[in-house]
Amino acid sequence: MLETERFLRGAARDPEAWRALLERQRAARTGYCTAVREDLTLPAGPGARRPLPPVSDIR
Repeated sequence: MLETERFLRGAARDPEAWRALLERQRAARTGYCTAVREDLTLPAGPGARRPLPPVSDIR
């Protein structure tokens, strides 16, 4: 994340370097989310898209 900020504050604009930075950031985020899901025993995939359980099922 700090690398991204440094890149954006810098004067140089290198599209390939920016693309590589974004790919590393996305891979790191995916790894983090995967680890959190495993730790919390949640199913894989974007949870925000899953339907919520009925209120009567929540305790």
